[in-house]
Amino acid sequence: MKTIFKSLFAASLIAAMSLTACKKDKPTPEPVEAVKLSLNVDNTSLVKGDEMKLTFSVTDEKNKTLQEDINIKMTALKGNDDASALFANFPAKIEMKKGESKLEVPVKVSDKVEGISTVVIKAETRGYTIDGSTQTISVADYRYMTVSIENNGDNKVKEGDQFVLVADLGIAAKADLTFKVAAEEPTYFEGLPESLTLKQGEQTVKSEAITMKKDGGFYEEKDLTLKFTVEGDAFRMMNETLVIKREDTDKPLGPQLTDERWLYRDPSLMFVSKGYEKDVKETWGASNYVVVEGDGSANRTEHPNSDLAAKGWKLYHAMEFHYIAQMLHNGLTMEKPNAFGNLRPHGFADQNTKPVQKYCAVDNNRFSTITPDGYMKMWACKGEFVTTGFGKENRDYGTAAVFCSKFNNTSLGRPDNSPNKPMHTRIYPGMRIEVRMRCTGELYGFNPAIWLQGNTGTDGSAVMWPNNGEIDVVELPNGPAGMSKAWQTFHLGDGNKTAPKEIDACKKSTGAMNIDQTAWNIYWVELSGDGNTVTLGINGQENTKLTKADAEAAGAVWPFDKTGNPMGMHLLITFVGPQDWALGYPEKLPANWDAGFAGISYEDSKTSDKTPQMYVDWIRFYTNS
Repeated sequence: MKTIFKSLFAASLIAAMSLTACKKDKPTPEPVEAVKLSLNVDNTSLVKGDEMKLTFSVTDEKNKTLQEDINIKMTALKGNDDASALFANFPAKIEMKKGESKLEVPVKVSDKVEGISTVVIKAETRGYTIDGSTQTISVADYRYMTVSIENNGDNKVKEGDQFVLVADLGIAAKADLTFKVAAEEPTYFEGLPESLTLKQGEQTVKSEAITMKKDGGFYEEKDLTLKFTVEGDAFRMMNETLVIKREDTDKPLGPQLTDERWLYRDPSLMFVSKGYEKDVKETWGASNYVVVEGDGSANRTEHPNSDLAAKGWKLYHAMEFHYIAQMLHNGLTMEKPNAFGNLRPHGFADQNTKPVQKYCAVDNNRFSTITPDGYMKMWACKGEFVTTGFGKENRDYGTAAVFCSKFNNTSLGRPDNSPNKPMHTRIYPGMRIEVRMRCTGELYGFNPAIWLQGNTGTDGSAVMWPNNGEIDVVELPNGPAGMSKAWQTFHLGDGNKTAPKEIDACKKSTGAMNIDQTAWNIYWVELSGDGNTVTLGINGQENTKLTKADAEAAGAVWPFDKTGNPMGMHLLITFVGPQDWALGYPEKLPANWDAGFAGISYEDSKTSDKTPQMYVDWIRFYTNS
């Protein structure tokens, strides 16, 4: 047996040596270099029977063609569900051959499509990056016409004002398309057309100016309904009715806390500088504005409120989110939004700190935009998102959070010449800041907030929170603890340099105030010129104030002057959820806290009325002598 074993072992060893020798003789194949690819879709608005063309192209500067055969996996999703059945021939896999530089794949919409669907098409292949790998398209049974009021998402029209109806098909019409317009109560309107016709080759049609008639002096607010009808099968109406909320200018003032007209007779009136008036009026088509003068002018505009004007408050700077190119972030245009289809506003940088991103990843490119109404919209949705700023960590939610006016913060990689342009206003004593804001959608668990923090400490110095000071202009915690009410609070520290503690006696919180956060409100802070007092209020009501003397008597260092913050303070607007305070400081998140919006896809979150969202109409900075 030993002899046989030795013979077998020797044979095995020779075979192994021979195999090794063969392997050494055979050359090792060169690794194939992955090239860059792109996906383009030629039609993103389709109806049954239409065809779109998927074009895969090699975009690599070095390699002009593929270096190997590849398989591209294709998926079509409606929300989280497979949507491939909406197409007659949707490919689960596409083969692209070595040596090819372009591949065109026609995909036809099924003749059995019913209703309207938003479909996300994804292309992926192992080892290759595909620019434009995710494409969002609309698939419908018919062309649908949407009618709205131009630059007016609230559908509110004051008596005596004019408005314009806009009909949008979403794509150029292949023939003239006419629909009828009728009012249930036509006596309220002057100049209402009997019909509108979208001409061949056009995508939109506008009415002439329509006047909401005045009522002769008595008070009457009501909803007025317009009806739209069309004959034949050429197209359908997306909305067969439009409800216009008629606002009466004779409406009596409500409580100072809840009625913003105590500050501005017409809070929706836009401020426009002379340099932007032409674009606002002609390009955007807005009319409800007033031309103002801010810092740098010898004739600065007085505060529209006579009491505040009498105290010397004059306009210093305003952030008005006009629907024009000058308002957009880093070279975006109205025709060319960012990769997510958003018109992100300039003037802000990312508040992507670790505390803010505890549950939500901050992505302002994805979750902030300027709307056609002239608002900055910030929102949130559930999905797969990654944090930025302090590292890459997965989060189940994405949201928006911004700051401006942070100076001397080069240690954070945001120098004064940052392309985000967040450094436009130094916030010092002698300044009054007002923010007009509202929140809508499923807000449970969210804490929309407007706040100020000292710039000392953001410049690399050893000053820590709360010694550098915080002013919560408003917090709106939605949940069992916050009870969906408004809070205004100060935060100050005891001056300890290594482990500062907050002085509770200085919080001076207003407590929970009953306001309707879904309505427009003006939240404001006023820093006295001598640096000794800070006052907080909502609309026409002053709610709380803190003085330097009271703070120091309680053992706090006073941060709200040029000694405490030589570089001033910065403004933050954050839409954060789930917020521990709002939900009652839970050790773990309550089950189904997000049930109201969890099933909304990212694309649908842009338009769904259930999406948690906040709107900022304007931010105005005033100074006095």
